[in-house]
Amino acid sequence: MRLLNCKALGESLESCSIKELDQVEQLLERSLNSIRARKEKKLMKENTRLRKKFEMLPLQLSINLPTVRPPAQAMEVETALFIGPPTTTTNGRI
Repeated sequence: MRLLNCKALGESLESCSIKELDQVEQLLERSLNSIRARKEKKLMKENTRLRKKFEMLPLQLSINLPTVRPPAQAMEVETALFIGPPTTTTNGRI
């Protein structure tokens, strides 16, 4: 059993044949599948528990929404607008 554990941990693999390495790989795959199934079962239970817990509580927002600032006062700016052909000066420039 100890030798099998060492091989499962990746130790003492140099002396293993291809068949032994295949066996170790299959064992590890079965172990991983078992671990993943157990993990999924626990996560599903936890998910169900949390859903029940929070469905019973009243809705409470825990985030702080930013406050809306009033718009800054509009500033009046006077501009000159002329529509038409440009006027020329005495030296011919616009």
